Amino acid sequence: MTHIMDRRASHSWNDRSYLRQTGQSMIRPKPEKDPDRFRQPRGHFVDQVDLPPGVGVRPGDKICPHCLEPYDIGHTSWKTCRSRCGCCKTYDHQGKYCGQRWVSWSFYTGTLLREPCHDENVQIRPTEDEVKRLVAAGHTWAREILPSETTKMLKIRAQDERILYNSEHTVKRQVNDAAVVPARTAHLEAMNQLLREKSDATASELKDVKAKFNQEKQNLVAEIGRLHERLQRAEENAGHAAAEKVTTHNGQHLSKETRTLIYYYRSKAESAEEKAKEAEKRANEANTLLEKVRKRIKEMGLFDRVWNHLVKD
Repeated sequence: MTHIMDRRASHSWNDRSYLRQTGQSMIRPKPEKDPDRFRQPRGHFVDQVDLPPGVGVRPGDKICPHCLEPYDIGHTSWKTCRSRCGCCKTYDHQGKYCGQRWVSWSFYTGTLLREPCHDENVQIRPTEDEVKRLVAAGHTWAREILPSETTKMLKIRAQDERILYNSEHTVKRQVNDAAVVPARTAHLEAMNQLLREKSDATASELKDVKAKFNQEKQNLVAEIGRLHERLQRAEENAGHAAAEKVTTHNGQHLSKETRTLIYYYRSKAESAEEKAKEAEKRANEANTLLEKVRKRIKEMGLFDRVWNHLVKD
């Protein structure tokens, strides 16, 4: 049993369901042994000559052989096509060949890249040579079958298929890019405007932060100065008190009240210094943010000029 794998050039084929056969593959029928296989399907059917051009699964084919609609995103394989059959208008044979489609054996193997299976029960459209053999065998009904140029398969070299595929996708990519340029331009302009508004808001906020920082810094400097003066006075008072006090057993000359006062003003001075350091840290972070915003504004301005140049070209 021979399996021919679908090698669509639109992507690397990973659909493992394609390898699942629905039954045993048919052997190409011969007009002398199986003439009824070459009759037209009963009821309504679609002849090979009526199929739209570009139908198939070869590189460069545009039309899905199941639904007879163009391939698109999410619709790249007739095996996974879940639309209604374009020949019999039913949904009962997804992933299988349609019995109401009358095409030649070479169309199955050369265009659809797989032999039909017995359980698919398809009729084979005879070629010009097979029509002559049917008539020679005494089947006069075959004289009414008109050969079609579409039954003659043309061999396309792999290199030519690759060149055709690349050129077609290059044109498609260019068309898609040209179609979305206005939308991309509008999106970039909106983003640029949003960034500018954020930049202005950040600059205003940074200005307010700087003003508050400077005011707070001045207040902290003044408070530190006052605390240092109080600490100096407390130490002077402690010196005078030490001259009048008697040394205790652990060598302390200061009274409890004086030591408490000194510790209080010293802790206040240290707290003020920590606040000053924290305010300075916040100011540095604000300056860093401002530099980032300015850099982003410059980059967006440069990007606008480059984009406008590309659009003009």
